[in-house]
Amino acid sequence: MLKKINMKTKGTNKTFDDGFEQFILEHCVMKNLRPSTEKHYREITKYSFYKFYDKDTELQNLQQEDINNYVLWLKERDIKESTINIQLKALKTVIKFFKDKGWIDDCIKVALIKADIEEIEAYTDEEISKLLVKPNLKKCTFVEYRNWVCVCFLCNTGCRRSTLINIQLEDLNVENGYCHYRHTKNRKAQTVPISPSMCNIIKEYLEYLPQECIYLFPTVLGEQMKARSISHALDDYNHSRNIQRTGIHKFRHWFCKKSVLLGMDLIRLQKIVGHSNLEVLRNYVNLLTQDLKKDEVIFNPLEDIQRKNKETKHIKLKK
Repeated sequence: MLKKINMKTKGTNKTFDDGFEQFILEHCVMKNLRPSTEKHYREITKYSFYKFYDKDTELQNLQQEDINNYVLWLKERDIKESTINIQLKALKTVIKFFKDKGWIDDCIKVALIKADIEEIEAYTDEEISKLLVKPNLKKCTFVEYRNWVCVCFLCNTGCRRSTLINIQLEDLNVENGYCHYRHTKNRKAQTVPISPSMCNIIKEYLEYLPQECIYLFPTVLGEQMKARSISHALDDYNHSRNIQRTGIHKFRHWFCKKSVLLGMDLIRLQKIVGHSNLEVLRNYVNLLTQDLKKDEVIFNPLEDIQRKNKETKHIKLKK
């Protein structure tokens, strides 16, 4: 005798891993999300959640207690709170997919933990000054020269690493001072201004690139650089300039911080750095400028008039 069909039995024979693979197919592949997004979900699920939870467990057996215990397991490990939340955000998206499919109980939730807001690190002006010293073109290698131009470009635009390695020569218009980004995080077309000094740097740099070269910052073989390759290259470049701190994103942080200090409004900054959410950018900039209280004192109107009064008292008239 056949079993009575129950609407609540939908997907009950699926394992967590079966459901996850369908999530990858429908949420990532069919929506045409970037390969890096799929990789992000796979890495977090494989190297974090599956170390705690048996991937072959049927979805009908997933309980809220399993999620709670996973959070406790993460907190016992020696990882930052912000890292824990990154992993929980990924799991939250997967769990929502399962609930939308009707595979698990709708009451199962994934909540992020409270985490201290971490200070955003940017390069100092002193570090940037050292990194911007032009190499001797008669003695340096192409790699050193390319890395220097790359650093100049990052300081000029604050672009992301993925954007940087995808810039092609045809994306540049040095005569009119702008660059078109063909690869952005939110996939929206973006054109950013390039300063006159950066245009001159690029003009000279292009003379060293072979005509068949496609990318602005290629390998020594003229091929497109990988994300890890450009990171390692700039790490080595920093160390060669006796700058121990490294990280491409620190250039972006420095660019945003300096732009605000020089008077750029957030709307214009948003267009240049490609933040889709103005409120996120505002919080981001607030974190970057938290260490500038001394500058607030310098530019405070009362402090300014008091300082001028003191300077006046010290002026000695010639007899």
